[in-house]
Amino acid sequence: MRQYHSEVWQIIHDRLVTEPGRIAVREYKSGTLQAIEYKCAQLLTWVEKVQDTFSHHADVSAGKELSEPPAIALYLDNSCEYVVGALACLAIGCAFVPIDIEWPASRIETAISGSGARVLALRLGTQPPTGIRLPTVHIGPPPDAAAAPEPAQHLCHGDSGNSGPGASTPMPHIYVLFTSGSTGSPVGVLGTETGLLNRVKWAQSQGFLNPSDTYAFKTAPVFVDSLMECLGSLLGGARILAIPRALLKDPAKCIEALRLGEASIVAALPRVWRSWAAAAAPGGPLPPARVGVSSGEPLTGPALRAMRALLPAPARLLNLYGCTETAADATWADLSGWSGHSAAPIPVGRPLPGVVVAVCREESVHFAGAAQTSTMGGTQKDPVVTHDQGASALCELGSPGRVLVAGLCLAEGTTGDGCLALRWFEGLTRAREGPVSLAGHSDDMPDRMPFFDTGDWGCMDDARCLTLLGRADRCVKVSGTRVDLAELEMVLGEIEGVKEAVAWLASSLLALVFCNEPSAMHGEALRSQAAARLHAAAVPAVVLLLPAAQVPYTTSGKLDRMAAQALARPLVSRRLTARGLGKRPRLPLTGWPAAVAGRGSGDAGALPPPASWTEADVAAAVAAVLGRAPEACEDMILGGADSLAIAALAASLRIPPAVVVADPTIRGLARHLAPCSGHDAEPASSSLHPALQGARVWGGAPARAGPSLLVEGWRVALTMCVDAPACLLGSRVYACSHGGSVACLAVPAGDVVWRCEGQGPLDAGVCVCGPSLAFLTVAASTGVLSILHADTGGVVGDVDAGGPVRARPVTDIHHRVWIGTHARSMLILTISDGDPVAQFRQESIPLLGPVSAAVTFVPALQLAVAACLDGSVVGISCRARRGQPETVAWTLGSSELGMRRAPLFAPVAVCPGRTGLSVVAVSAVGGCARIDLNASLKDCDGCSPIALPCAPAPSGVYAPLGALGDGGLAMGCEDGRLCILQAYSGAGWQEQPLQISLPGLGSRITGLVHVTAPGTSLAQPLLVATTASGHVALLAPSEGAVPAWQIREAICLPAPIFSAPTFDVETGSLFLGCRDDHVYCLRIGH
Repeated sequence: MRQYHSEVWQIIHDRLVTEPGRIAVREYKSGTLQAIEYKCAQLLTWVEKVQDTFSHHADVSAGKELSEPPAIALYLDNSCEYVVGALACLAIGCAFVPIDIEWPASRIETAISGSGARVLALRLGTQPPTGIRLPTVHIGPPPDAAAAPEPAQHLCHGDSGNSGPGASTPMPHIYVLFTSGSTGSPVGVLGTETGLLNRVKWAQSQGFLNPSDTYAFKTAPVFVDSLMECLGSLLGGARILAIPRALLKDPAKCIEALRLGEASIVAALPRVWRSWAAAAAPGGPLPPARVGVSSGEPLTGPALRAMRALLPAPARLLNLYGCTETAADATWADLSGWSGHSAAPIPVGRPLPGVVVAVCREESVHFAGAAQTSTMGGTQKDPVVTHDQGASALCELGSPGRVLVAGLCLAEGTTGDGCLALRWFEGLTRAREGPVSLAGHSDDMPDRMPFFDTGDWGCMDDARCLTLLGRADRCVKVSGTRVDLAELEMVLGEIEGVKEAVAWLASSLLALVFCNEPSAMHGEALRSQAAARLHAAAVPAVVLLLPAAQVPYTTSGKLDRMAAQALARPLVSRRLTARGLGKRPRLPLTGWPAAVAGRGSGDAGALPPPASWTEADVAAAVAAVLGRAPEACEDMILGGADSLAIAALAASLRIPPAVVVADPTIRGLARHLAPCSGHDAEPASSSLHPALQGARVWGGAPARAGPSLLVEGWRVALTMCVDAPACLLGSRVYACSHGGSVACLAVPAGDVVWRCEGQGPLDAGVCVCGPSLAFLTVAASTGVLSILHADTGGVVGDVDAGGPVRARPVTDIHHRVWIGTHARSMLILTISDGDPVAQFRQESIPLLGPVSAAVTFVPALQLAVAACLDGSVVGISCRARRGQPETVAWTLGSSELGMRRAPLFAPVAVCPGRTGLSVVAVSAVGGCARIDLNASLKDCDGCSPIALPCAPAPSGVYAPLGALGDGGLAMGCEDGRLCILQAYSGAGWQEQPLQISLPGLGSRITGLVHVTAPGTSLAQPLLVATTASGHVALLAPSEGAVPAWQIREAICLPAPIFSAPTFDVETGSLFLGCRDDHVYCLRIGH
C-alpha cells in the first residue's frame, strides 16, 4: 500500500508482464560492441529486487504519510542499471534524480541537497562521489535469465507494486532534472507524468513509435531527451538499445553500435549528426533506422544534410523543439520532404496535441511573484505569475517575438531558489480567430491560460508554423543594432571546414571557430564569408581559430560556451592588444621607472601615421580600435565608444583625446588631420613630475628614509584588468574585473572570502543593495546586471539594462539601484530581501543622451543627478511614491549650461550654493557650469558658467569630482594637471576659482579621493590621485597665504590605473584596481 502511484510504471509493468520472453533492453558493455540482452521477465525480477532495497533505505514503507514523493538519486550512466533504477523508483512512488558521473563534486552536492534525495543508487563496484553522505544502494548483479520467474509466479494481474487501496494519489512529479537555467545556477525541474505520456501518445499516433522498434538510449540521463529513450520506448512497447558513454565519444564506433543493434529510432543533437556523417563510410547509412530526430539545439542546413546522408530514403526526419520545463518537446516538424533555402532557418513546426504555443512581444514580458513554503529539501516557489495579459500582447503572424508554451507539457515547478515563470493570457478564444501568433488551440481551449517563457526568439508564418530566430538572452546590442549571437554562430558553423563556432560580446564582437584544419583557414577569410550573409554590426571584429579536437562539450553533448571562451582568452588578449581593442587600450607613456619599463607602453597598438592623412586612413584607424567601421558622420561617442576607446584612438592617430571628443566622427577627424603629416601630428608630451619619477615601485625599497605615509598592504589577482572601482561594506571589499571575476575580500589581510565568474566584461562596477544590504549588483559593459548574494556570491538573477553600461551602479537611501545606460535611459532597480528573484522591479526613465558617469545623489533634497554624453544634466527625484521614484524633475541641455556640446564623463559634484545647494558639471573639453538647486525640485534656480584657471583648459576630466574643505572641488585633467575649484567662500560664490601651484603630474589623472592619515601629524584632509602611468600620489596642502599643494609621497604599480580609488575611513585603507589584473590595498599613515 503506497501513498503515491505512477501511471507510467503501471503501463510499463503491464507490458513487461504480458510479454515475458520479449527482449526489453539490449546493452553494450564497457565500450565494446558485444551486446547483452535482458528479457522482460528478467527486467521485472531485477526491478522488484531493487525496489525493496530502495523502499527500506528511503524509509517509504507502506502506510507512511508523505507530503510529496521522496527523491532517489541515480549516479548511473546510460545502462540497463539506470533503467532498472528509474523503474524501481516509480514502483515505490519515488521521483528519480539523474546525477551525471562526470559532474564536479560541487554540482553533485547541489543537485542532491536541492532535490532532497534520500538514497544514492550506484552501479555495482562504483564508489560514491566524494563528500556525499547518503545511504547507498548498488544496483546489480542482474538476475539470471534462466532463473527469472514465469508471469504466473511474478507480479501479475495488475499488481505493479504501488497499487491498492492506499495508492490513490497520482505522483505530482516523477523526476527531477537539473538544468543551469537563465541564471547559470543549477535549478531542478520537477517533471510530470502527463508531459511524458502526452509525448508518447503523439509519437504512437503519428507512427513514430511502434512495438517493433528499437530506440537508441544514447543521451546522458541528466538531459531531458533521455526520458523518451529509456521510458518512452518501454511505454510504447519498443526495445531499448543502451549505448555507454565510452562508445559515444568515438563517432565511428557509435555508428557501428547503432548498425549492429538495429536501432530504428535515433535522436541526437545536430552537431552529433554532423560528427556521425563525417565519420561514416561513404554511402553507408543506418539501414534499420526509420525515424531520425534532431533535438536540443537549432537544426542547421549541414546537420539536416548529414541526417539525410545517414538515414535510408524512407526514413522520417523530425525536428523537435522544447526544453526541460516543457517535457523536452513542444513542437514538431517533419522535414522528410522539406526543400527550403539552404540559408533559411529551418522550422520547428506546429505544437504537439495538448500544447499551445504563442509568440509574444518582448516589451510585454516582465515577471514578479512571491515565495511559498514547500519542498524538495528547501524553498520552492509557486509558478511566478503576473497579471492577466490580453491577447493584444501577442505578435501578428510573421512578426518576431518571445516564444511562450502552455498545455500538458509544462513541468510542475522547480526546486530550491528557482521558479517557473508563467504569464497568464486571457481572451484566447477570440484571439485564435485573428491573425496572431497563437497555435495549437482547439475547440475546447480555455479563454485564459498560463504560458511558460522559453527565452527563445521566434516567429510564426500564416500556417501557424514556428521558426526559431535565436535565444532572446543571446541577443546583444552592437552600435545600437540588435545582433543575434546564435545566428552568427550558425553562419560561421555552416562554412566548409568549420566544426563549431562560439560568439560573444566583450569590448567588441568576437568569434572563436574550431576548424578541422586551422592552418588552412584564416580569420579574415571567415569574416568576409560571414559578412556576405550578415549585416555589418553582426560581423565579428576578430575571428579566432582553434583545432576541432579542442572543442569542449557538456555531458549532454552540447557545446560548452563558457569553457570555449576560457580557451579563447589568451588568444583574445594577444589579438586585441595588438589591434588596440578590448582588454588593454593604453596611451603611450613616458617616464616609467626602470623596474617597470616597457610593461605599460601602448605603442605596439598604435598605427604608424601615413604620409598624408585621408578619410580612408582615419576610417581604418577607427575600425581597428572600435572593431567596426562607423559611417563617416556617425558620432562615435553616442554610438557607444567609451573613454578607453577614445584614448586608444587618440594614441593611434597621434592626437590629443580632446580632439577626438570635440568632433568624434571620421570626417571631422580627417579634416583635423588633413594638413598634418608624419610626426607633425604627434603633440609634445609632458614629462612626469619629479616626485613621481623618483617614486618607489610596489614591492621595492622606500625612496626616502623615515616612516612612510603610503604603506603597501596586499594585492589579489583577478581575471584580466581591474578597471571598475571597488565597493566597501564593513570589513569586506567587493571588486570585479574585465575578465568577469567578482570577488569578496576581507579588508585586514586581503583573504578571498568568495570568488565567482560573472557574465561578460565587468568594467562598470559593483554596489551593495537591498534593504538589509544583503545583495550585490554587478554591472557588465554589455548591459547585463547580475544580482549576487553578498555573503556567498551565489547568483540570485540577471537583469537586462536595455543597453551597454559604462556607469558604476549606485544605491540611494531607499535601497534602489540606479544605473545610467548608453541606451539613453536611467534604470532604477528595486530588490526585496524576502524573495529577490520574485521581487525584482525595474523602471526605466528616458534621458536625452547616453550616460557614462555614475549618478550623484543630493540626500537633503532626495535628488539624483545624472550627467550625459550629449552634454545635458538631468535631475530625478528620489522621493518614493508607492515604492517608485517620481518623474524627471528637470533637464538642462549643453546650451543652457553655457557649454558647447561636449560629453560629460565625470559625475557632477555637490557643493554649497547661493541659497542652498548646487551641483557642478565639468565637460571633457574643459567647460564647467554651476547649477543652483531649490527645494521644490520643479526646476533649478539657474546655472552659470565657471571660468577654469588652466591655460589651456583641461583636455578632459575623467576622475570624479570630490568635495574639499569649504566647498572646494578637485578635478583631474587629461594632461595630468590638478585643478582646485574654490567655488564657495562663505560670503558667496567666487566666480574666479583659485589655481593650485602644483605643476602637472605628467600623466592623465584617472582617480581622486579625499583621505585622512590617522596616527600622523597630518590632520587636514589629503588627496590621493591615481594616474594612467600607474602612480598613486598622496597630495597635501602647504601652509601659506595662497593655497598650494605638494606631493608628499608616491608609489608606482606595475601597470596603468583606470580604477577610481575607494577609501575606508575606519582602517585608513585605500583600494584600487590595476591593469596588471590585481586589486591593491594601501594604507595611509600606518
